[in-house]
Amino acid sequence: MTHLPINHYVSTNTSRSIKPARAWLRAAIADPNLFMIIAFCAIGLLVTLNVMFRFPDFGISVEQLQQF
Repeated sequence: MTHLPINHYVSTNTSRSIKPARAWLRAAIADPNLFMIIAFCAIGLLVTLNVMFRFPDFGISVEQLQQF
């Protein structure tokens, strides 16, 4: 994982203060780990939706099991 330098300066010029933010955003989007996290979350979401639609009464079954 890349460690980006942090600039600790206050500028009255808005264009100077926006450039580091854009560079950070550009570096975050270009990071290959971001794509792996997005892919992992998308797979988890698809599995969750698949289970929800295949077993619509699963929540009721879990609730009945918790009563014991």
